[in-house]
Amino acid sequence: MRTTIRLIALAVSLSLAVAGCATTSGGTGGQTTSVSCDDPGLSGAEKQLCLDNKEFNNTVLGGALMGGAIGGGAATLGCLAARESPLKCALIGIAVGAVIGAADGYATAKTQEASKQNVRTIDLVTEDISRDNEKMASALKNSEAVMRENQNRLAAAEQQLKTGRISLKQAQAEKAKAESGKKQIETMLASMEEARKTYGEAQQKTGQTSPAFSKEMRDMEKQIAQMRQQRDALNQAITTSRIG
Repeated sequence: MRTTIRLIALAVSLSLAVAGCATTSGGTGGQTTSVSCDDPGLSGAEKQLCLDNKEFNNTVLGGALMGGAIGGGAATLGCLAARESPLKCALIGIAVGAVIGAADGYATAKTQEASKQNVRTIDLVTEDISRDNEKMASALKNSEAVMRENQNRLAAAEQQLKTGRISLKQAQAEKAKAESGKKQIETMLASMEEARKTYGEAQQKTGQTSPAFSKEMRDMEKQIAQMRQQRDALNQAITTSRIG
């Protein structure tokens, strides 16, 4: 009996770990969203954007990880009930948990929660999107500040280099800081796009929809487009900079 309990616990914990590995990278480039916000080189706006991203990921990924753990544990129990090898069952639970955590974890967790509350799954998903849209609005303000301060940084560095007040090396250091600011925006943008994908997949899996869900998704798309424009504007300033 103790061995069975240990194996179920192992499957659940490792399902969480593997699911976490599958979901902590985001965006089209697969870049990690795990960033240190304590870097002294970050400006105030960049640090706040970094914190926004961490909070955002903790919220969105929580459902996926929990769904993976539930799925992994359930698979282990089902396998043991069929009198299969305990070790084989633990491995099956780990594999199932990883797949569910990566693809279906959020929808699974929300469906179970909705069943307990006797409400529609799509309504709970819509509540999550609404909360995330509020967080995105705050992140957009911070990303705009990051964009503008780095555009100004580049312009100032170019002028100072032109008048000989700073060296080329110093100007290049300022350009590197602007590139770091762009990466902060890209990281947050990747998280937002991953959230949109998660919610879209959840809606497809439930087969449910509502006017409120559609509205919140449109609002999310709009905010993602706005942050993408900020990223592109800063990228243009960097690529057209006369600092070699």
